[in-house]
Amino acid sequence: MRVLIGGEDGMAVRLAEALMTEHEVILLAPESARGPRFDKLDVEIRWGSCSSSSMLEAVKIDQIDFFIACTPVDERNLVACAAAKRLGAKSVLCFLRRHDVQSSEKEAAKLARSLGIDQVILPAERLAREILRIVMVPGALDVEAFVGGKVRLVKKEVTEGSHIASAPLREI
Repeated sequence: MRVLIGGEDGMAVRLAEALMTEHEVILLAPESARGPRFDKLDVEIRWGSCSSSSMLEAVKIDQIDFFIACTPVDERNLVACAAAKRLGAKSVLCFLRRHDVQSSEKEAAKLARSLGIDQVILPAERLAREILRIVMVPGALDVEAFVGGKVRLVKKEVTEGSHIASAPLREI
């Protein structure tokens, strides 16, 4: 899959790192962002604004399967996604970070639909939900909920010498 990431901060770099092994990734970042943090990436890096229609056309946005706008500026992300969709990107995802641009996932989704954006990510809300998910089970290393939260799979550390470590699970 061809993925275009518009952004210059740590989030854009981490996304590029995560996607570069299995996808063709292009990172579009402003010229002012040049620096060593991009050196470890095995992706095509283009310098310019992701909200510029001419830059999006230059990176052949109409051949992009997935466009992700994750700059630190919500308005730039919204404009970039709307432009990318209008110019032919198959799917667009917009990161929104500030609460004055969106106040809830429902409101953000409504805004996204009005601009033709396929998906909106609210990182602060996702992080809060993730923390709550883990904190709800004290001592858990990880928790996964199933069946609408009715069933939880909990990952906990089993210390040596504890009852559960003394025999095969089927015998406990």
